Amino acid sequence: MPLGNVGVYEAVLVAAVAFFASLIGGVSGFGTGLILPIVLVPIVGVENVIPLMAVGMVLTNGSRAWAFWRAVEWAHVRRLLCGGLPCCALGAYSYTLLSSRWICLLLSAVMFCSIVFRRLRSSSNHRLGAFGEGVCGAGFGLVNGAMTGTGPVLSTILLSSGLYGAPLIATDAVISLTMGLVKVAVFGGFQQLDAKLVLGGLLIGLATVPGAFVARHLLRNVTPGGHSLLMEGVVFIGAVMLLVRGFY
Repeated sequence: MPLGNVGVYEAVLVAAVAFFASLIGGVSGFGTGLILPIVLVPIVGVENVIPLMAVGMVLTNGSRAWAFWRAVEWAHVRRLLCGGLPCCALGAYSYTLLSSRWICLLLSAVMFCSIVFRRLRSSSNHRLGAFGEGVCGAGFGLVNGAMTGTGPVLSTILLSSGLYGAPLIATDAVISLTMGLVKVAVFGGFQQLDAKLVLGGLLIGLATVPGAFVARHLLRNVTPGGHSLLMEGVVFIGAVMLLVRGFY
């Protein structure tokens, strides 16, 4: 469906899902970029999802960084962005060369891999050093530039660097925000963003802002648990839908 034909019902649905996804992302460190594409693909078209999400996630991660600002671990931010930013720009440029079919297939692959990464994150006790963080930051930047829903990869890297809880959420948000600004600049420079997509992304981002502050309150009172399993189920179903769409 062209973005200009999106009705009130679709807009309200997207806003509600955006708030819910932001709430999950604010507690677990990932989820917003995985859940929203499942709803957005049939509404705006797969070719518009990544640029639209890039704009929306700037506000999403910006509000999360604001909510958790005092907990940011700046040393980890610098290490991961050192190699991550140029690779993110390269990844975003590579997206502009992809067809709709490949976008579906790659987005589906990222969703499937996110489940695996979450499992590995839960069982791994490996600690990354400064050099390891830099290398992982470059790899994450490349994937993140071309796709959405790569939050579990960054969460795994940060956990392996010794972060957890509020510092992980805050550091994740600042890194994702910075890379998101790079993606928006690249997409805008290569005509992948028009006024309607920017407006749609801003509206999605605004719908996610309250979720960050609600999540901050929840993070003080509950331990993240069952919501991750629920999200895995939703992400798995969405990945299968995209896989089918890519082949057919």
